[in-house]
Amino acid sequence: MSNGCKETDVGTVAIAALVGGIAGAAVGLMLAPKSGRELRRDIGFRARQTLNGIEGVAEEKADKIQDVGEDLLFEGRRLADDLKSLFSEFRRALSKNEIEVVSKSEDTPE
Repeated sequence: MSNGCKETDVGTVAIAALVGGIAGAAVGLMLAPKSGRELRRDIGFRARQTLNGIEGVAEEKADKIQDVGEDLLFEGRRLADDLKSLFSEFRRALSKNEIEVVSKSEDTPE
């Protein structure tokens, strides 16, 4: 469970770094002495870089979520198979009278 929390923290830090980078780049570009054309070109370039970074983080997180989902599905199927086996053994033992079924009666104190 702590591993999932650590991964969430890494994702949060990555997103915060991207947002900070965008803000810093925007301020830096606007304060730099450039022509309007150069400024628009630089802003477009930084925006594309940031978008690519965000897409990369999103793809990594989506892959991780898919991996965890597949692991959970596998474990769920394994658990279901184990339960089927357990119930089959229980039924077999009951049919061979290897297990005594005791019912609660009115004489038995609670």
